[in-house]
Amino acid sequence: MTDFRPKFGSIKKDTEEDPEDRRYFVFQVFAQFITYAVFALLQWLSLVAITRLVDHHIILSNESAMVVLFFMGLLFFLVFAVSPQLRHRVCANWLVTLVVVEAQVLAISLLCVRSHYILIMLGFVIVLVIMIVVLIAVFYFPIDLTNYGTLLFMYSCCIFVLCIYCLIFCVVLESTWAFYLFIVAQVCLVLPIMTYHEQTILGKGEVRSSLHDDKFCALLLFHDFLALILPSFFWNVW
Repeated sequence: MTDFRPKFGSIKKDTEEDPEDRRYFVFQVFAQFITYAVFALLQWLSLVAITRLVDHHIILSNESAMVVLFFMGLLFFLVFAVSPQLRHRVCANWLVTLVVVEAQVLAISLLCVRSHYILIMLGFVIVLVIMIVVLIAVFYFPIDLTNYGTLLFMYSCCIFVLCIYCLIFCVVLESTWAFYLFIVAQVCLVLPIMTYHEQTILGKGEVRSSLHDDKFCALLLFHDFLALILPSFFWNVW
């Protein structure tokens, strides 16, 4: 007997599903993602305003705590990803989701306090435009990436190694062009993964997200958003 139980929030396409339920699920996911993204932007802008009035060294002096907070957020997200029981408990899933979002937002504030309002908002708008373009492209994308999970994983590993090489090259030889190559490689790493996520959310592929995992899928998009917006803080060095 075929097992159609969801694994990591995904189900096979031949599982029966009401299209209206899928549309409502997609609305929930993107509404939650937009809420997280706007919440992050408002908090970053507020922190920039506060540190302008006081002193940004208040946050910079807690650098170690912010780094630990970032990894704690990733750890909570990993636990959330591998635990369907946790994802499907109403109070627990909201609590973990809020903890993950707040941990990542506060950790990234370590970078934004040295930035400027315009640069933060510009990076935010550019990333959202990229995500909207990818979302539109998913509707017309002829390739079902959900059928090529292994190939996508191998591609991601190669790009990840390239990113590490560029960072080491930049640090050791202090070459600025290597960091630009790193940014390009990071974008090339995130976009296919984000396309995969959006295909599973929209139900356009062979594998699609479970209708009960709206918070998990919103967190996936939120981390795609963070991965794209982080390089924008490099503008602060100019």
